[in-house]
Amino acid sequence: MTALFALFGDDSFSHLQAMRQSLTQQVQRNADLRDEVGALRREVLGLQSDPRALEKAARNELGMARPNEKIFIFEERQSP
Repeated sequence: MTALFALFGDDSFSHLQAMRQSLTQQVQRNADLRDEVGALRREVLGLQSDPRALEKAARNELGMARPNEKIFIFEERQSP
């Protein structure tokens, strides 16, 4: 009788369902993070092995330029 109460009593079934749903969500989150890690590893490998990728990242993310190179930044004006 105690085993039946532990399995079915005190809202255990709904708790089990909630835990299963939580597990499913965590498995999906882990898969998403695994994909993100893979993409970051590919990006790092590209930066380490391709000088053009490194230069592009330096220009876009750090605003770097070659010596004697001028960069012009144009901002859009909003109409009043």
